[in-house]
Amino acid sequence: MTDRNNQRVQKPIVARAIKDGIALAALVLLAVAAKAQDATEVMRRVSEAQDADTAAMRISMHIFDSLETNESRDLFIESYGRGETESYMEFVAPRSIAGLRIQDLDGEIRVFFPSTGRVRRIASGQKSGSVGGVGGDFSYEDMGGGELLDEYTFSMASEGADTYVIRGVPTDPDSSYDHLVYTIDKQRLVATRIEYHTEDHGHEKTMTADTFQTIQGRLLATELTMMNLRKQRRTVLRIHQAAFDVPMDERLFNPNRFYR
Repeated sequence: MTDRNNQRVQKPIVARAIKDGIALAALVLLAVAAKAQDATEVMRRVSEAQDADTAAMRISMHIFDSLETNESRDLFIESYGRGETESYMEFVAPRSIAGLRIQDLDGEIRVFFPSTGRVRRIASGQKSGSVGGVGGDFSYEDMGGGELLDEYTFSMASEGADTYVIRGVPTDPDSSYDHLVYTIDKQRLVATRIEYHTEDHGHEKTMTADTFQTIQGRLLATELTMMNLRKQRRTVLRIHQAAFDVPMDERLFNPNRFYR
């Protein structure tokens, strides 16, 4: 009789435990989903703060062959962008690379080499290479266009008083990165730091936004430093001029005419 009573008691307890376990698991899943949704919303707001139909910039690139040296190779670039997925860059100095042009149309990258007069398409597996082959630490993938929310799946890694730390996993299986870690300034809604992690080397590079300037109502990072931790060197990008929502020459975004 006692055994039967125990069984009757144990069965509801076990059933309740199972129900509670299922409920707890559901709450955990909901919390994870909420964090992912929060992270996506933060990144959407970051992206929207920089929205422009077109953008034109004058940029300098300074390549330091070690982390300690103050001596650099200095390159000068004119950059044009249209929407989220179309961009054009032309190196204008020094003379040895002047005329080198890079066009990115929705991930289809073409490079024109003035020394040979030929256009080369950059395959997906080659986008980890130095942009333009000039030896800097910004790759084609780093400087490529694209809609942020389409290219990454975001989740909230942590949240502090002033910052969000958000993990971004590329949606492109051919990406050279396993994941990125963004530090977002809560008040200004800008990325102040991005860590680049690869499957083979772990934390490989870190980009920091060192200087900001408000241009046409947009808070723009006008100096960026890419620290290459694996190769122990760095590259600095400085934006000297920027204009948004300006007319664009259609030729720049035509794959058959951008190099003419």
